[in-house]
Amino acid sequence: MLIDGGWTFRGGRFVADAIRRTRKSLSTIYISRSSPDFYFSLLPIVSEFPDAKVVAASSTIEAIRASAQRHLEVWGPCLRDNAPRSLAEIVIPEPHTDSNLLLEGNVVNIVEAKVAGDHRYLYVPFLNAVFGGGMLFSGLHVWTADTSTLAERAAWVTELDVLAAKKPAIVVPGHMTSHASLDSSSITFTRDYLFAFEDECAKANGSEALISAMSRRYPGIDMRIALAIGAKVAKGEMNWKK
Repeated sequence: MLIDGGWTFRGGRFVADAIRRTRKSLSTIYISRSSPDFYFSLLPIVSEFPDAKVVAASSTIEAIRASAQRHLEVWGPCLRDNAPRSLAEIVIPEPHTDSNLLLEGNVVNIVEAKVAGDHRYLYVPFLNAVFGGGMLFSGLHVWTADTSTLAERAAWVTELDVLAAKKPAIVVPGHMTSHASLDSSSITFTRDYLFAFEDECAKANGSEALISAMSRRYPGIDMRIALAIGAKVAKGEMNWKK
């Protein structure tokens, strides 16, 4: 089972190669979110594993269909031939209506999070593991553009508290550095970042001030585009459609 794809064709080929080296068959690809960095890379993966079934919640599929063309227009100029160039190159999942998946006879729970932007994460009881999808970050600027209000970000923090209460032994964030620890530290990192963002957002008189303040709090970390867009959305200088 593969949980989520990625953003680029290069990344998709890397994932396909890694799966092939395990000498295991890929039966299921579950897409937890409608953001393009969760499905843009699927074409080379399904080309390598044509029998794999790509599935997602019905609301996720609806959101992908509604936003795919816009994402092609926004991200196409910078990704070029490293991502889908048309709707025909986007792999649309099939609906999965059950709240569970099965992996070699073991139940994998699909949990719908009460966070803006169509978030789901997977909990694997037999491993006590959480695959956090777009809810969890480690060592990178957190994507806040889809949670444009204080109330939406507060709901996100509440979901993080629910995750922490599970006391998972393994936690795989959807966005992380190559050296990230696969433990609950990503829950703490995301929660602390959101609190810092809220604190600085309340004091900043515009997005530039917010970006500068967060850069001082988190010097040298990557995914600055998340901070740049998130700050503009939070300060009302940009409208970001989910």
